[in-house]
Amino acid sequence: LSPPPRHLRTSRDWRTRRQRHWCWWRGAMAQPPDPPPAPGGAAAVADAEADPPTPVAIVARLAVRQAYRQAAGQAKQRAVLLLGGYRPKFQALDRHFGVHGKQAVMVDPRVAPNADVLVDFLDAHGISVEYAVPLIDAAVCIADILNTRLRGLANDPATSSLRRDKYEQQEALRRAGLPAAAQRFATSAEEAVRFLAEAVEGRGSDVGGCSEEEGAPKRVVVKPRDSSGGDGICLCRSEAEIRASFERELGRVNMEGGTNKDL
Repeated sequence: LSPPPRHLRTSRDWRTRRQRHWCWWRGAMAQPPDPPPAPGGAAAVADAEADPPTPVAIVARLAVRQAYRQAAGQAKQRAVLLLGGYRPKFQALDRHFGVHGKQAVMVDPRVAPNADVLVDFLDAHGISVEYAVPLIDAAVCIADILNTRLRGLANDPATSSLRRDKYEQQEALRRAGLPAAAQRFATSAEEAVRFLAEAVEGRGSDVGGCSEEEGAPKRVVVKPRDSSGGDGICLCRSEAEIRASFERELGRVNMEGGTNKDL
């Protein structure tokens, strides 16, 4: 479940393939269930090309499944939800959770468009989530929503962008009076080149320019705002390198599935 090759990420072939890569727990992969004839037991996750089910439909399905489980004397499995797609990381964390008597379940968040559909999918598999842990940047928002609903320790979903957007992270540090990088988001290489020139001249106060102790910057880092794992990051030492990085990265779909509309 590691990120697929870039040419597969936006293809129909990958969307079809990823529907089979749903969920890992205790080292085994759980396939999405076939739709049974009984009402309320339909496959939990909508097809990638179909509209997701409405919250009302999802709640109705949860209620029907709960009635069936109570009639059969069954109980849902309690588990810690790990949102990611890298199996070695899951296996390492699963061992640690096991020491504390916790069952871990890993789901790639890219198979569910929102928290409601993810809850529906887990309920169809008989999983009751204790809390959610994001293992990749793309899972931060869903994890915040789920943990808030569970009324446990949770980050405020209203501030999820501060943990997801690299630009917003630095601005939050600056507002709190903490050291933060001089920065600016740019939609063109010209804007980035101008930013570096202003920082060298000490005119970058609006973006937290360099202090006298730091001296004039000789390099600038160009990176996507919402990717991860070093994807698209380039350390530029000249205007030519800045222009080359923008030509390569601007408009590209990054490894988290977002489009680099600015850098």
